[in-house]
Amino acid sequence: MLSDILMITVSVKDRTPELMQKLQAAVEQFVVKGAAYIEGELVKESAGKKTGRSYPRGKEAVHTASAPGESPANDSSNLYGSIQIISENSLEAKIGTVVEYAVYLEYGASAPATRKVKKTGEAVMGPHMGGMKPRPLWAKTAAESLPTLENMLEAEVRKANR
Repeated sequence: MLSDILMITVSVKDRTPELMQKLQAAVEQFVVKGAAYIEGELVKESAGKKTGRSYPRGKEAVHTASAPGESPANDSSNLYGSIQIISENSLEAKIGTVVEYAVYLEYGASAPATRKVKKTGEAVMGPHMGGMKPRPLWAKTAAESLPTLENMLEAEVRKANR
């Protein structure tokens, strides 16, 4: 008879829906925190020292531009002040700018090697007339932030699983 036999019962309570809900909340929290982190890192780049060409700005100020390969120098705060987070849903956030010249700074730009001076009609050349080499900000920040973002996601998932 079965009642006379010793048994050990192994059973699992299905907590999949509860765990999935916790995981969803953790990932949503990560998206918010991760986007804010990236935005902060992008803006932080504006304070970095630049080694490009220096030239007068106004009566006493001197502006130092970024050299090729450096993130863009902060001249008017237009670029860095325009960085914003757009969340289309709880699992995605985009960090971007609508400043038109940002793409030229990021990837560089080609231009004619010479231009004519309006007053004289004379053709002139300058280092800026042959185009511009990239001043990466977005790709560089994304690559440098990846380890931190991975740690942030892992921490949110661990916290949700407590």
